[in-house]
Amino acid sequence: MDSDDWLVNVYNVLAASAAGHARDCANEAITKGIFDVTRVPGRFERVDCGQPFTVAVDYAHTDDALRNLTALARDFVARAGLRGKVITLFGCGGDRDRAKRPLMGEAAGKGSDFAVLTSDNPRSEDPLAIMNDALVGLQKSGAKYTMEPDRRKAIALALQHANSGDIVLLAGKGHEKVQVTREGTIPFDDVEVARENLKALGSTVKRTDRPQGRLMNLSLSRIAGFIAATGEYDERALARGYSIDSRTVRNGDLFFAVKGERLDGHDFVEQALSKGAAGAIVRRINSAYSAKASLLAVADTLSALQSLATAVRKLWARPRSGLPVRWARQPPKKQSPICSRYGIASIGPREISTIISDSRSAFSLSSRNMILQ
Repeated sequence: MDSDDWLVNVYNVLAASAAGHARDCANEAITKGIFDVTRVPGRFERVDCGQPFTVAVDYAHTDDALRNLTALARDFVARAGLRGKVITLFGCGGDRDRAKRPLMGEAAGKGSDFAVLTSDNPRSEDPLAIMNDALVGLQKSGAKYTMEPDRRKAIALALQHANSGDIVLLAGKGHEKVQVTREGTIPFDDVEVARENLKALGSTVKRTDRPQGRLMNLSLSRIAGFIAATGEYDERALARGYSIDSRTVRNGDLFFAVKGERLDGHDFVEQALSKGAAGAIVRRINSAYSAKASLLAVADTLSALQSLATAVRKLWARPRSGLPVRWARQPPKKQSPICSRYGIASIGPREISTIISDSRSAFSLSSRNMILQ
């Protein structure tokens, strides 16, 4: 585990150490066991593909677990000195206690800046009916949210909403490798699905015949935010590339109607959209365009193109040293309560031994009896 994971899991480590003491395990054996663990599958398991935000997969599937998880995520972001959002994807299991579904929705909403309600293991139930049960609590929380019954698409949607410094929580399934539905059991791994989507988001569209058409996969809603665009458009639609030449536009591209010395790109918007462009960036939206729902209006299209390029570079910037993002220089982190209590700068093998020894001396007989029972 890296240093952040140690801080996140420190309470789990101490609880496991207490259980070891109850079984009269030696300090050395407990310490060795802790440091032999590289990760705990599905328990705040990080998915790192070099993205500038954190993605964690967790087994939280009750309202209490979601409250604890989102609170932990909020502290995680704050400790990094960032003002990131907490984005939580969650669902409720089918053929289980219906009463907890609105409670889970409320817990996820209250603890998050944005929530994505999706399917978990619907089993024999209708996924939409389960989601509607949870929606009552989610709406009660007043949080911003979206709904997508297809968990794979929902994960992609959650990741697309993330910006630098945010944390995305994929809650509910954790270590599970399958999803149980009315149609049967299908292979499904939140970690692998997240990794696939992160790689797609972090890749460029490579086209040898059009080197200028490289752009990260971004939703139109995020692009609109980057370039201060207005208009009616499908917020979930993805722009996979871009072009300022309607002759080279391909399916999924974003067309920028730039005015040149001889030609004006606004005269070719319809042509670009007819070739499958995800949308067009225009200086104005008028009655001449038949597909107004695909248009985003800006003050100046060339400036918008430059702003988007700058935003994408910042969004996916890597440290110049070539080191992984988590090793890059970060703002000073707040010291954890555990470190403050024991007067240590960080948690390592020697420090764990100190904490364990202190815990053993304070470990009461009543606590031992409770664990042994």
